Amino acid sequence: MAKLSPPSCRPLVIIASNDKVYAENLGDELEMCGMEVRLFRLQAFVLATNHSPFAVDVVLVETHELEQGGWDLLEEIREAAPLVEVVAISSLPAIRDSVCAMRTGVFAVLQYPVTGAGLERTIVEACKRKRRAEKRIKKLNHDAHWFDGGHWKDGA
Repeated sequence: MAKLSPPSCRPLVIIASNDKVYAENLGDELEMCGMEVRLFRLQAFVLATNHSPFAVDVVLVETHELEQGGWDLLEEIREAAPLVEVVAISSLPAIRDSVCAMRTGVFAVLQYPVTGAGLERTIVEACKRKRRAEKRIKKLNHDAHWFDGGHWKDGA
């Protein structure tokens, strides 16, 4: 896999899968690209995010893991960590998967096989979008600090 230049710091990618072998292989490939990777079962990641959100950039999840209430789990992730980008991996580009993905704010739905530069590029782009959102929020918070009740504070 070709090395792309990731965003300014090393992206933290969570692979939320019940298939340990697949997750480990995918994780090894992403680590070779300079990404930090952690493996979780989807339900365990949702619990971890709800109890102590941490600086995750991108979550990779397989759509078959989302059957029977899994899409609700993604919504829980979005509530607990709204800036985390989610990339879904699907065996079939089912319309239902695409609609559910759009509703839950998934960054991209990729079709198997998901190896190579395409996967890396998608993760890097998702990470960049998250970092842009973080910068906008930081700027808004900074601007709000200098603006009070319709008047700019002294020193602005």
